[in-house]
Amino acid sequence: MYISSVPQAAFLALWLQSLESTRATPARTQGFLAIPLTKTYNLPSSEPDEPNALFANGGELAGTIQSPTADAIHSLGLDIEGDDYGYVASMLIGTPPRPFRLLVDSGSSYLWVGGEGCVMGDGSGDCSNHTLIGPQSSSTFKDTGAPFYVKYGSGPVAGHIVSDHVNFAGIDVKDLTFAVALKESRHYGLKSTLYDGILGLARLLPGQSSFPPLIDTLFEQGFIKDPIVSYKIPRRADHLDDGEVAIGAMNPAKYKAATVITLPNIGTQRFWEVSLERVVVNGLRMTWGTRSAVLDSGSTFVLGPRKDIAKVHTAIPGAQYQNGTWAVPCHTDVTISFTFGNRTFPIPARDLPFMPVDKKDPDGLCLSRIGELHGSTDSRWIVGDMFLKNIYFSTHLGKNEISIAELA
Repeated sequence: MYISSVPQAAFLALWLQSLESTRATPARTQGFLAIPLTKTYNLPSSEPDEPNALFANGGELAGTIQSPTADAIHSLGLDIEGDDYGYVASMLIGTPPRPFRLLVDSGSSYLWVGGEGCVMGDGSGDCSNHTLIGPQSSSTFKDTGAPFYVKYGSGPVAGHIVSDHVNFAGIDVKDLTFAVALKESRHYGLKSTLYDGILGLARLLPGQSSFPPLIDTLFEQGFIKDPIVSYKIPRRADHLDDGEVAIGAMNPAKYKAATVITLPNIGTQRFWEVSLERVVVNGLRMTWGTRSAVLDSGSTFVLGPRKDIAKVHTAIPGAQYQNGTWAVPCHTDVTISFTFGNRTFPIPARDLPFMPVDKKDPDGLCLSRIGELHGSTDSRWIVGDMFLKNIYFSTHLGKNEISIAELA
């Protein structure tokens, strides 16, 4: 997962606003699982490959409100917390089963949750603010003792490879292999972090891990027909609470079938990556060399090389560069579109402004949701939720393909 590279200092005084949230619950359908997603929020970082590291100030957050059940059978919806920052789904783990809130990440491959006895890596405390799993809480928990380690931009997570019973959107998986964290980066252990672990939905590269991803297990055990993951990212302002991740197929209720395009995954790493053919801002086509786009549900923003992002904002009336961060008028009417597979997908102007630079002036400048990918010297863009909430997209692990369609 990639996270915004916008400098953290620009957000520290702005990040925590009054956060509202909604949560959806599982539903069932034939042939696939659909997972309602919770929207959460994350701390921007300069590092790639980082799951959403939530802004940590120890403050209390607004409660989560139950949203409508996802309309696909075997489905879990995407809950919304805050102003479209990140997405969380629920999974039952252990005996007796207990709910764990997992950050849904199309940019990483691992499933892990906090383990009993987990501590923060900086020695500042334990992980008891979150739901933990282990032999004290689950009679079916088994610890293999095999080490688990993954390093994100916000810090490493270390622990063991384990197994336990899991209920995922109403499907019982016995002795699923996953990981528990016994030492977490401080970002993940704090109370203000609104999830208990990570649900990675990217490809697993050869030699990357000693245990299979969840999607592979569901496919191999016959719970789903195909190793497909499909995403409907919700928008809080729509008040529809209709987000979901569908496992095993595309949910036909969520997209326009006539608009589907299927593209090869050109990523050489685990990411889901396609050719970015055109970017058009207010009718002006951006001119640069070959570009690609990683579709990353774990990134709030759209990120690109510095020169590209400067060109984009130069075409936006009133845009300003302040303290290493681009800002745009909060009420901009700019038109932006991305083209993939010869099909153009627009981004509504309302999705570009993030939050006011000065909270006392909500009609002035707002931080832009299109930012620089600091340290990047290549041609790759990271296309996160700012764009993804305007499309339906699906990944096929077996065929190594990506499908994109207009929303229903």
